[in-house]
Parts: sequence; C-alpha cells; structure tokens
Amino acid sequence: GETTVTLSGSDASLIVTGVPPHLQPYGANCARCHGVDGTGGIGPNLHSLSLAQKWAQTGGAQSLNNYVSWVVTLGGVVVRGDINSIMPAWGQDFGGTLTRQQIEAVTAMIGEWAAETLENPPDDEEVPDTVEAGAEVFAAAGCAGCHGDDLTGSAAGPDISTIGSAPLTTAPPLFTDTIDGDQIQADYDEDPRAFLESWIRANSTYNGGNPTAMPEFGEDRISASRLQALITFLLSHTE
Repeated sequence: GETTVTLSGSDASLIVTGVPPHLQPYGANCARCHGVDGTGGIGPNLHSLSLAQKWAQTGGAQSLNNYVSWVVTLGGVVVRGDINSIMPAWGQDFGGTLTRQQIEAVTAMIGEWAAETLENPPDDEEVPDTVEAGAEVFAAAGCAGCHGDDLTGSAAGPDISTIGSAPLTTAPPLFTDTIDGDQIQADYDEDPRAFLESWIRANSTYNGGNPTAMPEFGEDRISASRLQALITFLLSHTE
C-alpha cells in the first residue's frame, strides 16, 4: 500500500491507502484536507506564497525545525493561536500519530514546494468580477470539496445552492456552536456582498468568536479580486 511517509523519513506523500495493520498508527491522510497535490481544499494551499515565506524566514531548507514542522507537529494553533483549530497536532509527543522522522519527511516535501514557490511566485493578476471567473475561483479554492460542484452540499458542508437569495441561519452539524442566525439575516439583508465577504474571510464572527468547520480564507488563500468574483458567483445562485 501507500503510506503518508516512509519510516526512513526520506519519502513523503499526502495520501494514505491500503496501510498494513502494523503501520496504521503512522498514517495521516493529509490529502483529505489539503488535496492530493497539496493545492488545498478544506485545508489551505501548501504551495502558497505566505507559507513559503514563513518556511524561509524560520530556517527554510537549512533546518527541518521550521514553521512547517511546527504546524505539522503542533497543529493549527501555530497558525492563529486557536487551540480549537481543525488542524490537529500530528506529533506523537502531542497526541498525534507521526514519528519525528515522518514529520521531517513531510516537512522536507513541503519545503521543496516552498522553494519552488519562492523561485516562481504566483501571479497575482486581477481577475474579472464575473460569474464565470467566480466559478473558477470556487473550483480552485476547493469549495466544492465541502459544498459540492453544484453547491448542494455534502457530508462535509451545507447546501448553499440558494445563497444568492437567502443565507444559512441555522448551524450545520459540523459547527462547534449555534450561529447567530438573527445577526446573519440582518447583515445579509443590509448588504449580501459585504456579509459574504465577512463570512468567507472570518466566519467565526457569527459563531461567538469560536472556530467553525469552515476554514477562514484570508488573502493568502484568495486574493481580493478573486474573492469578489467568488461572491458574484455565489450571489448568482438564487431560488
């Protein structure tokens, strides 16, 4: 079968399939959130410029004890200080299942991507504020991974196929608290575009400040122009 990393610590993969029983504790299916090629989905894009810059600033290829290693070892708390982050700690000393060698292998692999990103920075060219461009952003950002290609939802995310005419005012099953439906409705009625921008950037605003199952999409994940195109696409879906 294929495991996340080899026990030798030299090879790494984001996929885990057909793991033999004696290796099962060492599996971490990173691809479930970050995509098979690391370009993102529920979790962030591991080829992003912001991640590459943090990797370089904390030692880069000169050290396996860098930002990437810390995040894999300790989890999402390293990113935003949120102890309830959906990104778990994978280090065995912190309740995870990966050995030090495995974490080093994953770190080295992501470090290669970071070096490639720094050598060829992504193009931040403005995208048009159109439904068509927004549909491309929806696909590229991995939104369909939770909300489905047709926006009708899945086990991981709610149906937003009519988000252009009405917001969700009740908490989907994966949310960690009861969202403030009245405030959501009021903000949506006042300005649907501003509401969606706030929700996508920091959805915890309506969850008592608590994190939800939906990740926050900062500018390192979706640029300003791409966000506006995405919102235009979402608002085109009405009853």
